[in-house]
Amino acid sequence: MHRCEQALALNPNDWALHQKLAQVLQDSPDKAARAIEEWRRVIALVPHYPEVHQGLGVLLARAGQTAEAEAELRLALKLNKYYPNALNALGKVLAAQNRLPEAVENYEKALQLKPHFPDALVNLGEALERLGKKTEAKAHFEEALRLAPGNTEAIVRLGLLLDEKGEVSAAITRYGEILRGAPENTAAHYNLGRCLVFLGRSGEAREQYAEALRLQPDFADAHCELGIELAKSGKEAEAMAHFREAVRLKPDSESFHKSLGVALARQRQFAEATKEFEAAVRLDPNDTAAQQLLQAARRSGNSANH
Repeated sequence: MHRCEQALALNPNDWALHQKLAQVLQDSPDKAARAIEEWRRVIALVPHYPEVHQGLGVLLARAGQTAEAEAELRLALKLNKYYPNALNALGKVLAAQNRLPEAVENYEKALQLKPHFPDALVNLGEALERLGKKTEAKAHFEEALRLAPGNTEAIVRLGLLLDEKGEVSAAITRYGEILRGAPENTAAHYNLGRCLVFLGRSGEAREQYAEALRLQPDFADAHCELGIELAKSGKEAEAMAHFREAVRLKPDSESFHKSLGVALARQRQFAEATKEFEAAVRLDPNDTAAQQLLQAARRSGNSANH
């Protein structure tokens, strides 16, 4: 970055140097605003270059500036309608706005131009899955993996889909593949843990949840799931700590309050348990299980006080 800045001091109108600096800056989240500024300078110097509109569009989308991102990507495609990267990026922007049929259309156009395009295959699969077309989605995830066996997103998405369909053993295989290639993938550790629980392999599941938390200590769902597995093995105090942390990290989760309430009730801390069940019912008044737990905690608390 420093070399680019030095070179630009001598050649302030060199669009290629501005582009290089933008590309370097955009890899740092805290420098995104400056990267956008550099892309705009490139466009001011070479307005008819579709690649720079695509580059700016991708960065604007990443920054949550959806309307501006869509405008830049459509301009890139106006300048070059045979531009698969811009079609794929536009599809992602449309999918983020729940304009899924339009997104699918753009992904399919990208794949017509560039059939061996793993990212577009994964994005198309995700859009189709959200549209309820899970068989088609699975086929696209599998094709992406055939083309790029180490594609993290494809393995995670396919694993989740297999897990959802009850193909737990296949999902475990997929998560194993991703972790061999990317052992620090937090989501893969967490999802593998969920699959192992389904097969009754609680000890192995605890290891996966613990690893997910080592990598991402503020992963609320992993705290709760680890707490559940610890409670199963009789480690109530450890479980309680994880339930409390889950609630602290995500206080609007009805299920987390309910899990903490159950753990407190088991420890005969009925007053605290009652508060947690009250919070759960407040968050989801239609949860009959939470209502029943609340009534039981109140009764037990009243009995303990007499």
